[in-house]
Amino acid sequence: MDEINLLPLTETPLTEKLLGVIHARLSGQRISGQHDVVEQAARAEGATVFPGWEFYAPIAGAENSLLDLLPRAVVVLDEPSALQSEHKRWWEKLVGVHEQSLIGNLVRPEHLFLDPEEMGREDRHPHEH
Repeated sequence: MDEINLLPLTETPLTEKLLGVIHARLSGQRISGQHDVVEQAARAEGATVFPGWEFYAPIAGAENSLLDLLPRAVVVLDEPSALQSEHKRWWEKLVGVHEQSLIGNLVRPEHLFLDPEEMGREDRHPHEH
């Protein structure tokens, strides 16, 4: 083997600031200000890694996706209408679970994931044929 490419475990680097913002958002507080203020709040509130933290990274300003780690990747959507139908079914289930979670508007599904309409936008897939 001449070369190997090891990718990170998540597409979002873990920082205290990121965890602090996620924790603040989920607890209904708003943290703003200098990095040290956010870091101090994260420590004071006990913001730690928890299962699924990476799903909340978009609300903390993270914009990377798995495809950002593979910029030259070719993605083939086989049976796009079936994929779109399954995405809509999954989205409805996700929204239903969210409504039962009592998280409310602190974090909504559309803050974390692309809804079926957003995913289907033409400008999201400029090279799709």
